[in-house]
Amino acid sequence: VSMRLVEGEFPDYRGVIPKQSKYKITVKRDLLFAAIKRAAIFSSERYHGVKFALSAGTLTVSSTSPETGEASESLDVDFKSEEFAIGFNASYVQQALGVIPQGADSTVELGLSDDVSPGVIRTETDQQYTYVVMPMRL
Repeated sequence: VSMRLVEGEFPDYRGVIPKQSKYKITVKRDLLFAAIKRAAIFSSERYHGVKFALSAGTLTVSSTSPETGEASESLDVDFKSEEFAIGFNASYVQQALGVIPQGADSTVELGLSDDVSPGVIRTETDQQYTYVVMPMRL
């Protein structure tokens, strides 16, 4: 085993985490995880993209693939702004949700701003947990 100390400064990771999010959506962790898992089955094998579409009171998780078909599932959320859509790699979001404890009362907060800005996933139970996921174009 060999080791070498790398010289240089580590990039400031805090600069990547958005300070504010235009939309903050609270959703049950288990429902969101299951919806993404089902939608990911129909996503492209190369990109694993799923689309989050927000409209009044609804978060719709969907995916489309020319080879396999399409999937769409709607979840009730407290959202009252104008319609908005953003795409993410399903695997990245599932990994973030996978480390959050399961349970009937387990919720996550999705912080979203626009379709090109990073999304932030936080939990109410652990204030230090922050997961940043970059969007993708679908």
